[in-house]
Amino acid sequence: MADVRFFGGDDGFVYCLNAENGKKIWTFRTNGMGNSSPAIVNGLLYVGSSEDSLYVLNANDGRFRLKFGAASSVFCLTGGEQR
Repeated sequence: MADVRFFGGDDGFVYCLNAENGKKIWTFRTNGMGNSSPAIVNGLLYVGSSEDSLYVLNANDGRFRLKFGAASSVFCLTGGEQR
């Protein structure tokens, strides 16, 4: 995969952008703000949401893999691989 950047927005989407030209590669819609810094482990992207959930997406194409319920909003993730 090309050099990319992942981030969540106040609009409820998680974005994957090409780091060189800024073009959108994929987006994924959550049910709340994607307000945590994403973490990548073994090709999976973990991102928290303001609607008390942690989403697991395929980092290459943004496909939904899993959703975990949390006791409150997920604002911070640590760890993951460097990209």
